[in-house]
Amino acid sequence: MLNGKAKEFRISDKTCRIILETAEKLDYRPNILARSLRLQKTMTIGLIVSDIQNPFFGELASRIERLLRQHGYSTILCNTNEIQENEEFYLKLLVDRKVDGIVLAPIHTQEWNYLEKVSKETSVVLVDRIFYNTELPWVTSDNTLAAERMTKELINLGYRRIA
Repeated sequence: MLNGKAKEFRISDKTCRIILETAEKLDYRPNILARSLRLQKTMTIGLIVSDIQNPFFGELASRIERLLRQHGYSTILCNTNEIQENEEFYLKLLVDRKVDGIVLAPIHTQEWNYLEKVSKETSVVLVDRIFYNTELPWVTSDNTLAAERMTKELINLGYRRIA
């Protein structure tokens, strides 16, 4: 009944109302683990950043978490502190937790063999750092376009000596 199949099992409206009232009174919450097993989805995304103290990554984490929450997903945030062993640990942890995907802002010296292996078990998207020696999808900032727009804005504000 709580799974939305009352009509399919021909449960009366009165019985549905009683069940819903009782569930609310008892503060019923569905078992997320059981739901994950049934649906084969955890509704969880892992987010691994290389340095959470970097304002860019803090803002990135905040926006990704907010967007995922709006779509019913939870986020597991991991901070590697630019240490490769930490990154590998978190990648393994997230795969073991059966997350639905991983958003990774990788450290500079990534072992691609390990990452390619992880990508066979769950979806992986790279963020911020471009690595041309991988087939994994990636998203990064367009620093050239950003600098051009910033320069134009400064000129529009009257600045002439821009270094």
